[in-house]
Amino acid sequence: MPIRNLIVLAPSGLVLFEKEYSKEKIAQPRLLGSLLTAMTEFATQTTAMRPSYIEMSSLAVTMCREDSVTCALVHDRTDKALFGRLLAGEILMAFVEEYGGPGRELSQNLKDFKGFGEKIAGVVQNTVQAVLHDLGTAACVLHTAVMGEDGYQMPYLHHDGRCEPDYISLLASSKYMFQASDLMLEYRRDGPARLMTFDDDMNETRTFLWRIEHVVFMVCVVKSKDRDILRECFREIVAAKGLIEQIMRQADQLRPPGYLRLRNQWC
Repeated sequence: MPIRNLIVLAPSGLVLFEKEYSKEKIAQPRLLGSLLTAMTEFATQTTAMRPSYIEMSSLAVTMCREDSVTCALVHDRTDKALFGRLLAGEILMAFVEEYGGPGRELSQNLKDFKGFGEKIAGVVQNTVQAVLHDLGTAACVLHTAVMGEDGYQMPYLHHDGRCEPDYISLLASSKYMFQASDLMLEYRRDGPARLMTFDDDMNETRTFLWRIEHVVFMVCVVKSKDRDILRECFREIVAAKGLIEQIMRQADQLRPPGYLRLRNQWC
């Protein structure tokens, strides 16, 4: 299920931007903004803490704050707090970078923010980078990437600071990396595979390939003799895979239908 509502609030409680995605629309979304502002003020006065996640019977509201601007994301309760916090944080960061930032004051003309709605799907898809970054800090993970058929790639490489990864070469070869990975997943006698693993010639690393929606998720890990470390590493990889799957599905649902039809013609 796509996110239902997105609301960006000024420090005064003024709704700067509001977008509805669900057919079950909120009758007065701006009243919801006022309610969230009142709840935030009450929580701050009574507990000295701002609410970040509000759970109801079937819905949940995740709230993030940056430079006195608050983003409230209304989503399904089943999406969990981690997913809501990830999306709300990235959307808010993109909004502040676009319209605020150091030395800049947010406009009080609400028409200035209308164009932000067209960028949300791209912002949601780019949250994959944050997931890869977190996964890249896990023990044993050497590098990881998400690759698409149109040259889309989100890479993350672990490095020790002595040299920077050559991201230009990675981006240049991303299309061919996707094609090779996709062919390997397709080349199965019993039908296309969702997951494939293979080891290098020296038996020092293991690479995982997952098919997720219209992309391939690749993770390369350094083998360890400690089974507990490998088990924990695999648990983090599976958790990241689940988040990426949610993100890609969410991004597709937020795009106009014409985009999906055009993309599927080339799949």
